[in-house]
Amino acid sequence: MQINKTKVLNVFCCIFFVTIFLVSLFGRSFIGLTIYGFRLGEFIVLASLLIFILIIPKVFNYFTNNRIDKIYFNLFTGLLISFFIVVISTGSNLLDPYTYRASSHIFLTSFFILGLVVSTYFLQNKIFFYLLIFSSFGVYILSTTYFPEEWINFFTKYSDKFDFVKGSDLLLLYILVNYLGRNLLDKKKSFTIFLFLSALYFPLLLFKSKGAFIPLVIYIAYEILDSRNYIIKNKFRTAITLAISVIIFMFSTFQTWGGLSFTRDVVNQSIQSDEISISGTFQEKLQETFENKNTIESFVSFYVVDKRLFSTDFTANWRLQIWQDVFSDTYNNNLIFFGYGYKDIIPAMQDDTRTGNDQLNQNVHNFIVNIYARGGILQLLVFVSFYFFIFKKFHFEKKNRSLLLYLIPIFITSFFDSSMETVRFPLIFYTFLGIICSKNFSNKNQKVV
Repeated sequence: MQINKTKVLNVFCCIFFVTIFLVSLFGRSFIGLTIYGFRLGEFIVLASLLIFILIIPKVFNYFTNNRIDKIYFNLFTGLLISFFIVVISTGSNLLDPYTYRASSHIFLTSFFILGLVVSTYFLQNKIFFYLLIFSSFGVYILSTTYFPEEWINFFTKYSDKFDFVKGSDLLLLYILVNYLGRNLLDKKKSFTIFLFLSALYFPLLLFKSKGAFIPLVIYIAYEILDSRNYIIKNKFRTAITLAISVIIFMFSTFQTWGGLSFTRDVVNQSIQSDEISISGTFQEKLQETFENKNTIESFVSFYVVDKRLFSTDFTANWRLQIWQDVFSDTYNNNLIFFGYGYKDIIPAMQDDTRTGNDQLNQNVHNFIVNIYARGGILQLLVFVSFYFFIFKKFHFEKKNRSLLLYLIPIFITSFFDSSMETVRFPLIFYTFLGIICSKNFSNKNQKVV
Protein backbone atom coordinates (compact mmCIF):
# COMPACT_ATOMS: atom_id res chain seq x y z
CA MET A 1 0.00 0.00 0.00
CA GLN A 2 1.43 3.34 -1.04
CA ILE A 3 1.71 5.99 1.64
CA ASN A 4 0.16 9.36 0.84
CA LYS A 5 2.91 11.73 1.97
CA THR A 6 0.61 14.76 1.84
CA LYS A 7 -1.92 13.23 4.23
CA VAL A 8 0.81 12.04 6.59
CA LEU A 9 2.36 15.53 6.61
CA ASN A 10 -1.04 17.13 7.29
CA VAL A 11 -1.69 14.83 10.26
CA PHE A 12 1.80 15.49 11.58
CA CYS A 13 1.36 19.27 11.21
CA CYS A 14 -1.96 19.18 13.06
CA ILE A 15 -0.45 17.24 15.98
CA PHE A 16 2.63 19.45 15.98
CA PHE A 17 0.75 22.77 16.15
CA VAL A 18 -1.60 21.48 18.83
CA THR A 19 1.56 20.59 20.79
CA ILE A 20 2.90 24.12 20.21
CA PHE A 21 -0.38 25.50 21.54
CA LEU A 22 -0.18 23.36 24.70
CA VAL A 23 3.47 24.29 25.25
CA SER A 24 2.65 27.99 24.96
CA LEU A 25 -0.28 27.58 27.37
CA PHE A 26 1.35 25.44 30.08
CA GLY A 27 5.08 25.98 29.54
CA ARG A 28 7.48 24.01 31.73
CA SER A 29 4.73 21.88 33.26
CA PHE A 30 3.70 20.46 29.89
CA ILE A 31 7.27 19.89 28.66
CA GLY A 32 7.97 17.92 31.85
CA LEU A 33 5.20 15.35 31.29
CA THR A 34 6.61 11.84 31.53
CA ILE A 35 5.90 9.26 28.82
CA TYR A 36 7.32 5.75 29.26
CA GLY A 37 9.89 7.06 31.72
CA PHE A 38 11.08 9.94 29.54
CA ARG A 39 10.02 13.57 29.68
CA LEU A 40 8.32 15.15 26.68
CA GLY A 41 11.19 17.63 26.47
CA GLU A 42 13.64 14.76 26.00
CA PHE A 43 11.56 13.42 23.11
CA ILE A 44 11.62 16.90 21.56
CA VAL A 45 15.42 17.06 21.81
CA LEU A 46 15.58 13.62 20.18
CA ALA A 47 13.30 14.89 17.40
CA SER A 48 15.62 17.86 16.88
CA LEU A 49 18.51 15.42 16.40
CA LEU A 50 16.52 13.48 13.82
CA ILE A 51 15.65 16.67 11.94
CA PHE A 52 19.37 17.18 11.36
CA ILE A 53 19.18 14.01 9.25
CA LEU A 54 16.26 15.54 7.35
CA ILE A 55 18.50 18.48 6.45
CA ILE A 56 20.55 16.24 4.14
CA PRO A 57 19.42 17.56 0.71
CA LYS A 58 18.32 14.22 -0.78
CA VAL A 59 16.39 13.24 2.33
CA PHE A 60 14.82 16.70 2.59
CA ASN A 61 13.74 16.56 -1.05
CA TYR A 62 12.14 13.12 -0.61
CA PHE A 63 10.00 14.07 2.39
CA THR A 64 8.99 17.57 1.34
CA ASN A 65 9.09 17.54 -2.48
CA ASN A 66 11.15 20.70 -2.17
CA ARG A 67 14.78 21.71 -2.21
CA ILE A 68 16.57 23.03 0.85
CA ASP A 69 18.32 26.32 0.23
CA LYS A 70 22.09 25.93 0.03
CA ILE A 71 22.61 28.72 2.57
CA TYR A 72 20.50 26.92 5.17
CA PHE A 73 22.25 23.62 4.48
CA ASN A 74 25.65 25.26 4.97
CA LEU A 75 24.56 26.98 8.19
CA PHE A 76 23.33 23.78 9.82
CA THR A 77 26.34 21.86 8.56
CA GLY A 78 28.51 24.47 10.28
CA LEU A 79 26.62 24.03 13.56
CA LEU A 80 27.01 20.26 13.38
CA ILE A 81 30.73 20.46 12.58
CA SER A 82 31.30 22.86 15.48
CA PHE A 83 29.54 20.39 17.79
CA PHE A 84 31.88 17.55 16.83
CA ILE A 85 34.97 19.77 17.04
CA VAL A 86 34.02 20.76 20.59
CA VAL A 87 33.25 17.15 21.51
CA ILE A 88 36.67 15.99 20.32
CA SER A 89 38.56 18.97 21.77
CA THR A 90 36.99 18.72 25.23
CA GLY A 91 36.70 14.95 25.55
CA SER A 92 32.91 14.94 25.75
CA ASN A 93 31.20 11.56 25.49
CA LEU A 94 28.79 11.05 22.58
CA LEU A 95 27.20 8.10 24.41
CA ASP A 96 26.37 10.16 27.50
CA PRO A 97 22.79 11.58 27.42
CA TYR A 98 24.03 14.66 29.31
CA THR A 99 26.07 15.60 26.22
CA TYR A 100 22.86 16.20 24.30
CA ARG A 101 21.20 18.00 27.18
CA ALA A 102 24.15 20.40 27.42
CA SER A 103 24.21 20.92 23.65
CA SER A 104 20.45 21.19 23.11
CA HIS A 105 20.90 24.86 22.16
CA ILE A 106 22.59 23.56 19.00
CA PHE A 107 20.19 20.82 17.96
CA LEU A 108 16.98 22.70 18.75
CA THR A 109 17.88 25.16 15.98
CA SER A 110 16.80 22.43 13.57
CA PHE A 111 13.17 23.32 14.26
CA PHE A 112 13.88 26.25 11.93
CA ILE A 113 13.95 23.69 9.11
CA LEU A 114 10.73 22.12 10.38
CA GLY A 115 9.20 25.60 10.35
CA LEU A 116 10.07 25.91 6.66
CA VAL A 117 8.45 22.54 5.96
CA VAL A 118 5.19 23.21 7.83
CA SER A 119 4.88 26.89 6.86
CA THR A 120 2.37 26.25 4.07
CA TYR A 121 0.12 24.22 6.35
CA PHE A 122 0.21 26.85 9.10
CA LEU A 123 -0.42 29.79 6.80
CA GLN A 124 -3.29 28.04 5.02
CA ASN A 125 -4.99 27.00 8.26
CA LYS A 126 -5.44 30.17 10.30
CA ILE A 127 -7.14 28.22 13.07
CA PHE A 128 -3.68 27.53 14.49
CA PHE A 129 -2.87 31.23 14.55
CA TYR A 130 -6.17 31.85 16.35
CA LEU A 131 -5.15 29.15 18.84
CA LEU A 132 -2.01 31.20 19.57
CA ILE A 133 -4.14 34.30 20.11
CA PHE A 134 -6.37 32.31 22.47
CA SER A 135 -3.27 30.99 24.25
CA SER A 136 -1.89 34.51 24.74
CA PHE A 137 -5.03 35.52 26.63
CA GLY A 138 -5.53 32.13 28.27
CA VAL A 139 -2.03 31.94 29.71
CA TYR A 140 -2.61 35.34 31.31
CA ILE A 141 -5.64 33.96 33.17
CA LEU A 142 -3.67 30.90 34.26
CA SER A 143 -0.77 33.09 35.44
CA THR A 144 -2.75 35.67 37.39
CA THR A 145 -6.35 34.73 38.00
CA TYR A 146 -7.26 31.08 38.06
CA PHE A 147 -5.38 27.85 37.50
CA PRO A 148 -7.77 24.90 38.06
CA GLU A 149 -6.76 22.73 41.00
CA GLU A 150 -7.38 19.61 38.92
CA TRP A 151 -4.83 20.76 36.35
CA ILE A 152 -2.28 21.53 39.06
CA ASN A 153 -2.78 18.04 40.50
CA PHE A 154 -2.42 16.53 37.02
CA PHE A 155 0.90 18.23 36.34
CA THR A 156 2.13 17.53 39.87
CA LYS A 157 1.42 13.83 39.35
CA TYR A 158 2.52 13.30 35.74
CA SER A 159 5.11 16.05 35.20
CA ASP A 160 8.51 16.35 36.83
CA LYS A 161 7.59 19.87 37.94
CA PHE A 162 4.59 22.16 38.14
CA ASP A 163 5.40 25.77 37.44
CA PHE A 164 3.71 28.89 36.11
CA VAL A 165 4.74 30.10 32.66
CA LYS A 166 7.95 32.15 32.80
CA GLY A 167 8.22 35.80 31.81
CA SER A 168 10.43 35.05 28.81
CA ASP A 169 7.87 32.54 27.49
CA LEU A 170 5.10 35.12 27.92
CA LEU A 171 7.15 37.67 26.01
CA LEU A 172 7.80 35.22 23.17
CA LEU A 173 4.09 34.49 22.84
CA TYR A 174 3.28 38.22 22.93
CA ILE A 175 5.86 39.04 20.24
CA LEU A 176 4.81 36.09 18.11
CA VAL A 177 1.08 36.87 18.14
CA ASN A 178 1.63 40.54 17.34
CA TYR A 179 4.27 39.91 14.67
CA LEU A 180 2.15 37.32 12.88
CA GLY A 181 -0.93 39.50 13.29
CA ARG A 182 0.74 42.25 11.29
CA ASN A 183 0.77 39.86 8.32
CA LEU A 184 -2.17 37.50 8.72
CA LEU A 185 -4.81 40.02 9.85
CA ASP A 186 -5.95 43.40 8.62
CA LYS A 187 -4.62 46.49 10.38
CA LYS A 188 -7.77 47.10 12.44
CA LYS A 189 -7.72 43.62 13.95
CA SER A 190 -3.96 43.43 14.45
CA PHE A 191 -3.75 46.87 16.11
CA THR A 192 -6.68 46.07 18.41
CA ILE A 193 -5.07 42.82 19.50
CA PHE A 194 -1.79 44.67 19.99
CA LEU A 195 -3.35 47.26 22.32
CA PHE A 196 -5.35 44.70 24.32
CA LEU A 197 -2.41 42.33 24.75
CA SER A 198 -0.05 45.18 25.64
CA ALA A 199 -2.46 46.41 28.32
CA LEU A 200 -2.64 42.90 29.80
CA TYR A 201 1.05 42.01 29.61
CA PHE A 202 2.61 45.33 30.65
CA PRO A 203 1.84 44.97 34.41
CA LEU A 204 2.40 41.21 34.33
CA LEU A 205 5.87 41.28 32.78
CA LEU A 206 6.86 44.25 34.92
CA PHE A 207 6.06 42.03 37.90
CA LYS A 208 7.52 38.77 36.63
CA SER A 209 10.72 39.64 34.82
CA LYS A 210 12.76 42.77 34.14
CA GLY A 211 14.53 40.92 31.31
CA ALA A 212 11.18 40.37 29.57
CA PHE A 213 9.70 43.76 30.44
CA ILE A 214 12.41 45.84 28.73
CA PRO A 215 11.94 44.27 25.25
CA LEU A 216 8.18 44.52 25.74
CA VAL A 217 8.49 48.29 26.15
CA ILE A 218 10.74 48.50 23.09
CA TYR A 219 8.24 46.55 20.99
CA ILE A 220 5.29 48.66 22.18
CA ALA A 221 7.15 51.89 21.43
CA TYR A 222 8.02 50.75 17.91
CA GLU A 223 4.51 49.48 17.15
CA ILE A 224 2.90 52.75 18.23
CA LEU A 225 5.35 54.83 16.18
CA ASP A 226 4.89 52.59 13.17
CA SER A 227 1.08 52.83 13.45
CA ARG A 228 0.93 56.62 13.79
CA ASN A 229 -0.61 57.10 10.34
CA TYR A 230 -3.30 54.53 11.08
CA ILE A 231 -3.97 56.20 14.46
CA ILE A 232 -4.38 59.62 12.83
CA LYS A 233 -6.70 58.30 10.12
CA ASN A 234 -8.81 56.29 12.59
CA LYS A 235 -8.95 58.62 15.59
CA PHE A 236 -12.41 57.63 16.79
CA ARG A 237 -11.84 53.88 16.54
CA THR A 238 -8.41 54.24 18.14
CA ALA A 239 -9.82 56.33 21.00
CA ILE A 240 -12.44 53.67 21.79
CA THR A 241 -9.87 50.85 21.57
CA LEU A 242 -7.46 52.83 23.74
CA ALA A 243 -10.17 53.49 26.35
CA ILE A 244 -10.91 49.77 26.57
CA SER A 245 -7.17 49.11 26.79
CA VAL A 246 -6.88 51.48 29.76
CA ILE A 247 -9.61 49.53 31.55
CA ILE A 248 -7.78 46.27 30.73
CA PHE A 249 -4.52 47.79 31.98
CA MET A 250 -6.09 48.80 35.30
CA PHE A 251 -7.65 45.36 35.69
CA SER A 252 -4.31 43.69 34.94
CA THR A 253 -2.47 45.96 37.37
CA PHE A 254 -4.89 45.18 40.21
CA GLN A 255 -4.84 41.51 39.32
CA THR A 256 -1.05 41.35 39.22
CA TRP A 257 0.07 43.86 41.84
CA GLY A 258 -3.00 44.12 44.04
CA GLY A 259 -3.30 47.86 43.39
CA LEU A 260 -1.99 50.75 41.31
CA SER A 261 1.03 51.41 43.51
CA PHE A 262 3.16 48.78 41.68
CA THR A 263 4.46 47.59 45.05
CA ARG A 264 5.44 43.94 44.94
CA ASP A 265 3.79 41.70 47.53
CA VAL A 266 3.71 38.01 46.66
CA VAL A 267 2.65 36.62 50.03
CA ASN A 268 -1.01 36.07 49.11
CA GLN A 269 -0.74 35.90 45.33
CA SER A 270 -0.71 32.82 43.14
CA ILE A 271 1.35 34.68 40.54
CA GLN A 272 5.07 34.09 40.78
CA SER A 273 7.92 36.40 39.84
CA ASP A 274 10.84 34.99 37.89
CA GLU A 275 13.10 37.40 39.75
CA ILE A 276 12.39 36.08 43.25
CA SER A 277 14.65 33.04 43.23
CA ILE A 278 17.77 34.18 45.02
CA SER A 279 18.92 32.17 48.00
CA GLY A 280 19.34 33.71 51.44
CA THR A 281 23.02 32.76 51.48
CA PHE A 282 23.65 34.72 48.31
CA GLN A 283 21.83 37.78 49.68
CA GLU A 284 23.95 37.65 52.84
CA LYS A 285 27.15 37.52 50.79
CA LEU A 286 26.00 40.39 48.61
CA GLN A 287 25.04 42.51 51.62
CA GLU A 288 28.48 41.90 53.09
CA THR A 289 30.00 43.12 49.83
CA PHE A 290 27.92 46.30 50.01
CA GLU A 291 29.11 47.01 53.54
CA ASN A 292 32.77 46.41 52.81
CA LYS A 293 32.99 47.83 49.29
CA ASN A 294 35.66 50.36 48.44
CA THR A 295 34.49 51.54 45.06
CA ILE A 296 35.39 54.17 42.57
CA GLU A 297 32.14 55.83 41.48
CA SER A 298 29.00 53.82 40.89
CA PHE A 299 26.95 54.18 37.71
CA VAL A 300 23.22 53.66 38.24
CA SER A 301 23.28 50.41 40.26
CA PHE A 302 26.70 49.21 39.08
CA TYR A 303 30.08 49.61 40.71
CA VAL A 304 33.55 48.06 40.58
CA VAL A 305 35.50 46.32 43.35
CA ASP A 306 39.00 44.95 42.60
CA LYS A 307 38.40 45.12 38.84
CA ARG A 308 35.16 43.15 39.16
CA LEU A 309 31.73 44.50 38.26
CA PHE A 310 28.93 44.37 40.85
CA SER A 311 25.34 45.62 41.07
CA THR A 312 23.23 46.68 44.02
CA ASP A 313 20.33 44.78 42.42
CA PHE A 314 20.32 41.21 43.76
CA THR A 315 19.28 39.43 40.59
CA ALA A 316 21.48 41.53 38.31
CA ASN A 317 24.47 40.92 40.55
CA TRP A 318 23.71 37.18 40.69
CA ARG A 319 23.97 37.04 36.90
CA LEU A 320 26.99 39.33 36.69
CA GLN A 321 29.06 37.16 39.03
CA ILE A 322 28.24 34.00 37.09
CA TRP A 323 29.15 35.54 33.73
CA GLN A 324 32.41 36.97 35.02
CA ASP A 325 33.34 33.64 36.58
CA VAL A 326 32.77 31.93 33.22
CA PHE A 327 34.99 34.36 31.34
CA SER A 328 37.77 34.45 33.93
CA ASP A 329 37.82 30.67 34.41
CA THR A 330 37.90 29.87 30.68
CA TYR A 331 40.69 32.43 30.24
CA ASN A 332 42.75 31.09 33.14
CA ASN A 333 42.36 27.48 31.94
CA ASN A 334 42.95 28.15 28.24
CA LEU A 335 39.40 27.19 27.28
CA ILE A 336 38.44 30.31 25.35
CA PHE A 337 38.52 28.61 21.91
CA PHE A 338 36.48 25.45 22.57
CA GLY A 339 34.89 26.05 25.98
CA TYR A 340 34.09 23.43 28.62
CA GLY A 341 32.30 21.09 26.25
CA TYR A 342 29.24 19.06 27.19
CA LYS A 343 30.51 16.56 29.73
CA ASP A 344 29.58 18.31 32.96
CA ILE A 345 27.83 21.25 34.60
CA ILE A 346 29.50 24.58 33.89
CA PRO A 347 31.87 25.15 36.87
CA ALA A 348 30.41 28.59 37.65
CA MET A 349 27.06 26.88 38.32
CA GLN A 350 28.41 24.33 40.81
CA ASP A 351 28.13 26.86 43.64
CA ASP A 352 25.10 25.99 45.83
CA THR A 353 24.11 29.66 46.02
CA ARG A 354 23.53 29.67 42.25
CA THR A 355 21.35 26.60 41.83
CA GLY A 356 18.06 28.29 42.74
CA ASN A 357 15.52 27.49 45.39
CA ASP A 358 15.03 23.94 44.04
CA GLN A 359 18.80 23.36 43.69
CA LEU A 360 18.29 22.24 40.08
CA ASN A 361 19.38 25.29 38.08
CA GLN A 362 22.38 24.74 35.81
CA ASN A 363 21.91 27.66 33.44
CA VAL A 364 23.98 30.84 33.32
CA HIS A 365 20.94 32.95 32.31
CA ASN A 366 22.52 34.38 29.18
CA PHE A 367 22.38 32.59 25.84
CA ILE A 368 25.59 34.23 24.59
CA VAL A 369 27.55 33.28 27.71
CA ASN A 370 26.10 29.75 27.56
CA ILE A 371 27.17 29.27 23.93
CA TYR A 372 30.63 30.58 24.78
CA ALA A 373 30.92 28.44 27.93
CA ARG A 374 29.98 25.25 26.09
CA GLY A 375 31.71 25.81 22.76
CA GLY A 376 34.09 28.73 23.19
CA ILE A 377 34.75 31.43 20.61
CA LEU A 378 34.44 28.86 17.84
CA GLN A 379 30.80 28.07 18.51
CA LEU A 380 29.94 31.67 19.35
CA LEU A 381 31.17 32.76 15.91
CA VAL A 382 29.21 29.95 14.26
CA PHE A 383 26.00 31.10 15.98
CA VAL A 384 26.63 34.73 15.05
CA SER A 385 27.05 33.62 11.43
CA PHE A 386 23.90 31.51 11.70
CA TYR A 387 21.71 34.46 12.66
CA PHE A 388 23.50 36.91 10.37
CA PHE A 389 23.01 34.87 7.21
CA ILE A 390 19.39 34.02 8.04
CA PHE A 391 18.70 37.74 8.45
CA LYS A 392 20.70 38.59 5.32
CA LYS A 393 18.73 36.10 3.22
CA PHE A 394 15.43 37.36 4.66
CA HIS A 395 16.41 40.96 3.95
CA PHE A 396 17.40 40.09 0.38
CA GLU A 397 14.17 38.21 -0.38
CA LYS A 398 11.64 40.40 1.46
CA LYS A 399 13.33 43.74 0.71
CA ASN A 400 13.04 44.92 4.34
CA ARG A 401 14.47 44.33 7.79
CA SER A 402 11.26 43.38 9.55
CA LEU A 403 12.80 40.19 10.92
CA LEU A 404 14.57 42.40 13.47
CA LEU A 405 11.18 43.14 15.04
CA TYR A 406 10.95 39.44 15.89
CA LEU A 407 14.60 38.80 16.73
CA ILE A 408 15.68 41.79 18.82
CA PRO A 409 13.13 41.42 21.68
CA ILE A 410 13.88 37.68 21.86
CA PHE A 411 17.62 38.28 21.99
CA ILE A 412 17.26 40.92 24.70
CA THR A 413 15.22 38.69 27.03
CA SER A 414 17.53 35.72 26.33
CA PHE A 415 20.49 37.90 27.32
CA PHE A 416 19.13 37.96 30.89
CA ASP A 417 17.35 34.62 31.06
CA SER A 418 17.88 30.88 30.55
CA SER A 419 15.20 30.76 27.84
CA MET A 420 17.41 29.48 25.01
CA GLU A 421 18.77 26.70 27.23
CA THR A 422 15.28 25.29 27.78
CA VAL A 423 13.36 23.12 25.31
CA ARG A 424 10.01 24.93 25.14
CA PHE A 425 11.34 28.38 24.20
CA PRO A 426 13.61 27.34 21.27
CA LEU A 427 10.93 24.93 20.03
CA ILE A 428 8.50 27.81 19.48
CA PHE A 429 11.07 30.44 18.57
CA TYR A 430 12.87 28.47 15.84
CA THR A 431 9.72 26.90 14.41
CA PHE A 432 8.16 30.29 13.77
CA LEU A 433 11.46 31.76 12.65
CA GLY A 434 11.36 29.15 9.91
CA ILE A 435 7.74 29.98 9.07
CA ILE A 436 8.54 33.71 8.92
CA CYS A 437 11.57 33.08 6.68
CA SER A 438 9.67 30.74 4.34
CA LYS A 439 8.84 31.81 0.80
CA ASN A 440 5.14 31.49 1.63
CA PHE A 441 5.26 34.19 4.29
CA SER A 442 4.14 37.62 3.09
CA ASN A 443 5.44 40.84 4.60
CA LYS A 444 2.88 43.19 3.09
CA ASN A 445 2.29 45.07 6.36
CA GLN A 446 5.88 45.09 7.59
CA LYS A 447 7.66 48.43 7.31
CA VAL A 448 10.78 47.99 9.41
CA VAL A 449 13.65 49.66 7.57
